[in-house]
Amino acid sequence: MQATAISQKNEYLLFMMCTLLPTVTCIFGLIPKFFYDLSGEKKERMYRELAERRRSIITQLNELNDNESDKTDQE
Repeated sequence: MQATAISQKNEYLLFMMCTLLPTVTCIFGLIPKFFYDLSGEKKERMYRELAERRRSIITQLNELNDNESDKTDQE
């Protein structure tokens, strides 16, 4: 297989795609974070709700595991 030389234009475009493009998209992704209100009571309420959801999911999973173990014990 013969190696071909990369032109400077293509090399520059590859550089742009690998470094500058991710940087620009990252900056665009950060912009909404500056306008998102997550402070004080709103933040605490969100953490409480997430903790409640996690507890309920864990409870459901434990119940499913208990039911599965009961079924295997009966067999």
